[in-house]
Amino acid sequence: MNIIFKKCLVLYIIMFNTWSGYSQDFLNVYLDSIHYAETKIKRLPNGDIILATSSLESLRNGGKEARLFCQRINYCGQVMWSYAYKVPDDHIIMNDLAILNANEIVLYGSIYKGLKESIFLMKINVANGLNEEMKVFNPGTVDHFTYSMDIKDDIIIIYGLLLDFNTKKNGFIAQFNAKLNFMWAKKFFPFESSGKVAIQYDHLFIAFSGNYLFHLNKDGSPVWAYEMKGDKTVKIIGGPLLTADAAIFEGVADSSHFLFKINNKGEKIWETQRYRGLGKASALSNLKNGSIYVTLLTQTRDKKNLNQILFLKDGLVSSISNILFPLNLSSTLINQHVNNQYINTLTGSIDPFISKKGDINTFLFQYDVMGENMNCLETETSEMVSSNYTPIKFESINPVFTSFSFTQENIFRPDTATWKRIHNPFCLTETEELPLVTDTTLACDATWKITLPGEEYIWWDNFQSKERIITVPGTYKAYKLSCSDPSIHHFTLKKENCDCPFFIPNAFSPNNDGINDLLEVYSACDITDYQWKVYSRWGNLIDSGMNTAWTGDIAGEIIPQGSYIFIITYTLKDVDGKMIQGQKEQIINLVR
Repeated sequence: MNIIFKKCLVLYIIMFNTWSGYSQDFLNVYLDSIHYAETKIKRLPNGDIILATSSLESLRNGGKEARLFCQRINYCGQVMWSYAYKVPDDHIIMNDLAILNANEIVLYGSIYKGLKESIFLMKINVANGLNEEMKVFNPGTVDHFTYSMDIKDDIIIIYGLLLDFNTKKNGFIAQFNAKLNFMWAKKFFPFESSGKVAIQYDHLFIAFSGNYLFHLNKDGSPVWAYEMKGDKTVKIIGGPLLTADAAIFEGVADSSHFLFKINNKGEKIWETQRYRGLGKASALSNLKNGSIYVTLLTQTRDKKNLNQILFLKDGLVSSISNILFPLNLSSTLINQHVNNQYINTLTGSIDPFISKKGDINTFLFQYDVMGENMNCLETETSEMVSSNYTPIKFESINPVFTSFSFTQENIFRPDTATWKRIHNPFCLTETEELPLVTDTTLACDATWKITLPGEEYIWWDNFQSKERIITVPGTYKAYKLSCSDPSIHHFTLKKENCDCPFFIPNAFSPNNDGINDLLEVYSACDITDYQWKVYSRWGNLIDSGMNTAWTGDIAGEIIPQGSYIFIITYTLKDVDGKMIQGQKEQIINLVR
């Protein structure tokens, strides 16, 4: 079959009965000269997507371009915001991306300075893309590699490899709270040089590394652990993809891929037939109807292909097809997110260290996975399943788990600059959204009731109701769910000068029970900077800090229960942007 590329001259808009919005196929082929790491993708509740990656330029020019990148793109492929975050260190690698809540994104990875490697977590504001803070932690080993992160109900779990050159490899799993404060960590072996973790619906964890599978309690201790056995070259490369009571993983033997499902008791439910691939992890997604959608790269004699496979919920194959790209495809890493309307947004990244590049190295592709025809590209049916294989089995192992700590090294806000990506858009006619602006100024205690002009409008910050009462000054945006007739409303609220009360709790209990474990400060206005000192009742300085909560201990040494003097100097920004400085002193009761 000849490869046919259909460059759309009009917009194809598909209405779904289950959703009042629209779907739009598009293919963006990026032309950047920057060498990027793997691009990760997540979807916001309103359908917008978040893309994040990092630059590898600092490996080539002595650490002058250590940058993170993140952008928000709407369902039509239009950029809502796009930023680069400069880090004052030798090198930085972003390994994973997750949505913390309706307002915040978290990036996770490694940060280097000289021969020292640390771990970072960074928050980004969903609405405007501005970075809120970056925290840097040291797990105390010679070297380490980050792998994956998952977030559920304000629980942040990170996972990776601790590599001490004097000992065997250890994996690690660590939990942080929504404020990026360290909670606990476990290191364990056996472990291999790959892996990923997911938080299950009951807040337990399931993870893999190499041939090993781990099911862990809420504190990171093992429930069960298995080693996968089968063909000589068999190993786990993808997943976990969660269902209500089980997890789906991808394995590979030579270049033959397969999926398997294992329940929370460690019992194998099913194993699929083999399908051809390149030995790299496929992109896996659960569909609303219970099916599993797999996208992967394959190689024929003359070119690389993008393939899609639909497995039924019992592991049987439903359909297989090739997606015919118009030009030579060089991407080696893919990630995707399929929403409840069966719209897949797929990103492809090239291995930055390969010498030979093609016509399409990095791309962003959106399409309907259940549609018979794509608006952007042609497809053709394919047969690539083999029934000749050795079934896998699992042998119980006894991993060794040990508690350890992450030490916070630094907290700061990276410099932010606009990230302009160059791309060729196919299928989508890009349209500039001219904002409609409504301003109002109210008294300090007044409210503003806003009703969106129609059902086709949604709030940018994922607020669910069409009617909204605004109390906090700022700009609130709503945009129209139409790729052919886009519009965006800016509702800007200003208020008269209001007081900025500053509040310090008079007690806290740092006993790791998840309740009042940290002494944190609050204000009705934006706290831009603060420094605090803690004194004993006799006036001796015992602790100090900047822009962080008091934990009630010093370098792991527990401070006794009692009363302490807490003095804080702070800077606030009021509703008009005016900076207000102040100092407050308070007696704090530390309860254990």
